[in-house]
Amino acid sequence: MTNINDFEIVDGVLKRYHGKESHVVIPDSVTTVDSFAFQDCTDLISVTIPDSVRTIMLFVFHGCTNLRSVKIGKNVETVALAGAFGACVSLSSIEVSEENQSFYSKNNCLIWRAMQTLLVGCQSSEIPEGVLRLGTNAFQHCEGLHSIVIPEGVKKIGWTAFSHCTSLSHVVIPSSVDSLGAYAFIGCNNLRSIEVSAENEWYYSQGNYVVDRESNTVVVACKGAVIPEGLHIESGAFIDEKDT
Repeated sequence: MTNINDFEIVDGVLKRYHGKESHVVIPDSVTTVDSFAFQDCTDLISVTIPDSVRTIMLFVFHGCTNLRSVKIGKNVETVALAGAFGACVSLSSIEVSEENQSFYSKNNCLIWRAMQTLLVGCQSSEIPEGVLRLGTNAFQHCEGLHSIVIPEGVKKIGWTAFSHCTSLSHVVIPSSVDSLGAYAFIGCNNLRSIEVSAENEWYYSQGNYVVDRESNTVVVACKGAVIPEGLHIESGAFIDEKDT
């Protein structure tokens, strides 16, 4: 059972968790989980965020490498758009209360209703139909993610959305994507194949690299990709950081 004395709480703000429990239920006196509150809590396996909580700040669970399961209550209305669950390499389950009006979960993804933006994915996620955007760092450090099919309808892939997904080997990008953020696949050193729909008006692929049609610029290139003459190469295009 979670020990209340392990929580540093000031005026409803959880400043820091000092305990070593594997399964943590945040006290219902908390309304805000502050930045870095659980950072590098490597003993943490599951966390329940109660209905009292309204705000989850930046980097709250960053580096919780054994965190597998997250449950989010019905009154959470703000989640930091990048980094709240960064480097949670074992995360496999995300569940949001069905009564939550701001966010929902589906296929183990955390989705912001207002913008239909996928904020957090994990190694067991499948991107649901209806999502329009993949947020910054959405799948960052999902080291168990082996392949991803981005469904038709997704328009934007955010900065570093899949960065450091070290097991990712194959990606399918649909015709609807019109914006591919910088460094979206940086550090995905096992990525061998990127397939862009032939009907995409903004990008095309040649097996292991992706080209912006308008600028004639390579925006993503897998390790070992041979880029033909005549194409520009965007800074940071090569996913293997040693090649950049």
